[in-house]
Amino acid sequence: MSSCISLLILLFGIKVNVLLNLKWTYLFPGQTQVDPPQPVVVMVGDDTVLPCQLEPAMDAFKMTMEWGRLDLDPRFIYVWHDGKALLDDQNTAYEGRTSLAIDKLKHGDISLKLSKVKVSDHGTYRCYIPKQSKQYFVELLVGECLTLRDLNMLHKDSGRVVLQCESKGWHPEPEVLWLDGEGKFLSAGPTETVRGPDDLYTVSSRVTVEKRHSNNFTCRLHFTLDFYEYSVLCSFISDDFFMATSNCAASISFSVVFCLMLIIAVSFSVWRQNKITEKEVEETEQEVKSVEKGVTEKEGDKTANKANGYLKLMEIITEGNSKGEERKKAFQELQMTTSNLMMITSEQIKRIAEKNKLEDYMEEIEQQLQEKGTETGDAGGIKQDKTNPMK
Repeated sequence: MSSCISLLILLFGIKVNVLLNLKWTYLFPGQTQVDPPQPVVVMVGDDTVLPCQLEPAMDAFKMTMEWGRLDLDPRFIYVWHDGKALLDDQNTAYEGRTSLAIDKLKHGDISLKLSKVKVSDHGTYRCYIPKQSKQYFVELLVGECLTLRDLNMLHKDSGRVVLQCESKGWHPEPEVLWLDGEGKFLSAGPTETVRGPDDLYTVSSRVTVEKRHSNNFTCRLHFTLDFYEYSVLCSFISDDFFMATSNCAASISFSVVFCLMLIIAVSFSVWRQNKITEKEVEETEQEVKSVEKGVTEKEGDKTANKANGYLKLMEIITEGNSKGEERKKAFQELQMTTSNLMMITSEQIKRIAEKNKLEDYMEEIEQQLQEKGTETGDAGGIKQDKTNPMK
């Protein structure tokens, strides 16, 4: 009998130790899950709050609570115990990016603020309160947007431009909508969709817009998840891009003209320098002839006259060599400047040629998209949600 009791005690002790080692990973008897995971949508780089509220509301300042992700190792995102944060076992991916609103703890609000959200933050988070044996789940959806409005896509008439909006990291697949500054929907080309190995979608959409009174355009993502409807602002384009495009084209033209003017100025400077050199050579020749004439015609000691003449010739030669070196150096600098200007001008002309070529190519693409849209029938139209229409 005593051996049976000892065996039961041993088995009970093993069971208790196993449960303690699990440490919140699974539900204890009596532990309940409150509500299904609540989705929170955020864009990469933004801050967000993962909600968690004690019910009934009570002061949580001295309580113990854990924010974690069960798919990570270590799973701890943020642990609060007896009035302070315990971050020794925190997952390194969240260092310096998590916090609680201390002033709200007395009302039972233990929501977690997550700063500078990353793509890797996408997942399901658990808010666990041991004292209440309750756990709350929050699903975080992290999206990433990339908006393109390449200046090379500008049409020749400077009145239209092709905008592209790309976003990734979504599930389910979102619908892409374009709106102008007045909130009116724009007809876009067919949305391109790619489903990754992680079952997350990447969507891309293009729209051709015209310069109007208001040049503000919005790329919006719309989807439904767990009966929640989400409308995410993916991009906002101000009316400056038309001006920026025009300024860019004007800048290129001005650069070409400026470079050509500099080349002309350098050429004139080289021509003028050559004229000065010719004049200096003539003056030097005249000085040499004058010295020779003075030596032969001057009366007195012929040897002394020749010596003086030789010294004067050396002075003339030295001065001529010095001026020659200066002219040579100046000419080399002019050559280098001219070469650089020619290279810059050539690049600018090449850019203009490429820009014109891309404009023609974009016009062809737009025509193909319009033809394709006509064949498929309002490919870029708005899908109306009958149960809860977009407003």
